[in-house]
Amino acid sequence: MAVNLLLAFSIYIRYDLYLEWYRSRHMLTEVDTLYTSGWWQSMVFEQIICLIAPYPFTYNYIYTEVNSNYNVTIHYKINQILMCFSFLRVYILFRYGLFKSSFMTPRASRMCNMVGCQADHMFAIKALMKQMPYSLLMVILILTIFLFGYQLKVFDGPLSDASQQNFNLLSNACWNVIITLTTTGYGELYPKSQLGRLVGLIVCFWGTFMVSFFVVSVNNMLNMKPSEEKSFNIILRLHFKEELKDHASLVLGSAFNMKRYEKRQPYSENLYQIAVKRMKNSIQAFKRAMSKVRRYMDEESQMDMFTNQVDNVQDEVKILKKDSKIIQGGLNQVISMLQTLNDRLEQQKEIKSNKLTEDDGGRMLASQNSFVTESMVSYNPRRQMTLMRQETKH
Repeated sequence: MAVNLLLAFSIYIRYDLYLEWYRSRHMLTEVDTLYTSGWWQSMVFEQIICLIAPYPFTYNYIYTEVNSNYNVTIHYKINQILMCFSFLRVYILFRYGLFKSSFMTPRASRMCNMVGCQADHMFAIKALMKQMPYSLLMVILILTIFLFGYQLKVFDGPLSDASQQNFNLLSNACWNVIITLTTTGYGELYPKSQLGRLVGLIVCFWGTFMVSFFVVSVNNMLNMKPSEEKSFNIILRLHFKEELKDHASLVLGSAFNMKRYEKRQPYSENLYQIAVKRMKNSIQAFKRAMSKVRRYMDEESQMDMFTNQVDNVQDEVKILKKDSKIIQGGLNQVISMLQTLNDRLEQQKEIKSNKLTEDDGGRMLASQNSFVTESMVSYNPRRQMTLMRQETKH
């Protein structure tokens, strides 16, 4: 009992850790709880499943069933019934296998979020059905046969002496599960107790899913790949061409026989009509063979046309890429040439500006020299002294 309570508490811890993880990834807000997120329902459901188990305080409790068909009273211990239903815990192993796969890893979750889906249990199941369908179905089938077979052994075993169907043997119970899964039902073994019939009903519904899984897997296995389908069409077309040649030879032979019987002496109307009928039949067979060849030729020609169009588009894209590279190279050359010309023009402008600066400096120096010369020439000391004396007298 303590183990079951510890298991239920560990389920709560797991959901609480999930909640913290989703909060850290900002997929839930800080105020979200197990109740507001809606996870409490699945958590309580898992806890109820894990709490279904035999307990010490239910050891003395007995469930009684009266079978009126055989006038037998069956006594089941409650712990036996709880033990049979405790096999629901097998989902833990199944979920562990899903978590160990490469479709529920953090990397898978990140990739799924990038494309807008979730890496949950259903995604992992679909991915495993695509990757390894036969292994997964075989594991599920073996678990189904042995688990439900054991339950039938427990529920219908006490009726073995009265019904003369020995369900105390596990092999007989498993055989009954197999024929129920496949919806065969030979009738030599079938459950008689109410609980056994409940198990048989569950197996019957589960068998429809298993059979559908097998059908889908086989269908996917038989589907041809594009290369295989193309090879098949080519081989079939060549086969029909050979048949067309044979029918053409039959038409020519029947036409030759008809002409031969027409010109034969003595003339026989019956032989001629037989030859005409054979020729008509040969022509009809030739037309049918021609239609088959034409149909496959049309399908192949349409596919070839589509393939050629795709190839042409790819070639045009390649040509455009090459032309764009050539144009880009030419543009780069033109840009480099323009840059070179611009640099040369800048250099010429600098040279001209330097020359102009030197010329202006020379002119200014010459004008200054001439001004100094003129000043020196025009300067007369005697005249200056005379002028100063006159100003002093006044």
